[in-house]
Amino acid sequence: MPDIPHPENSRPHAQDETLPPEALEFIQEGEKALLRIRHYNDVIKDPVISQKLTDLENNIRHILTFIQDNPQEVDEAKNLTKYYLPSIDKLLETYVELSSYPTPGENIRKSKQEIENTLDTLNYALSKMYDDLFEMTSMEVASDISVLETLLAREGLTKEKIHVK
Repeated sequence: MPDIPHPENSRPHAQDETLPPEALEFIQEGEKALLRIRHYNDVIKDPVISQKLTDLENNIRHILTFIQDNPQEVDEAKNLTKYYLPSIDKLLETYVELSSYPTPGENIRKSKQEIENTLDTLNYALSKMYDDLFEMTSMEVASDISVLETLLAREGLTKEKIHVK
């Protein structure tokens, strides 16, 4: 069994102390998971898997940064720390264990390949999760633009003037 770091006593960044407890806990759990993924990335020497893990770290880091900046959105991302990160940890632990067998059989090779493919799926899903977190921001921007265009048109400050009935 590999020695995996468990940063139970890690302190949040000073700026995080103003975050709501749910967001702070989310970020702390995410940071712990990042340390563990980094450890797996150091242990696993396959360059293809290493790149997938680096991408995974980056996707998770993007989500954590978004929640730090928008703590009110933590409920939209809670499955990351509740389900996805523990599953990722278990898969990577299994991958390392399977990689330790000097002469892997067909079942070991198949299991490792399934984990590798799942890393691609996870990277796609986390990238989509990150993009989805911006949905409310996008709607707010579209709404603000619509209101601004309407006001400008009413004032006759655009090419087309809105006629109020």
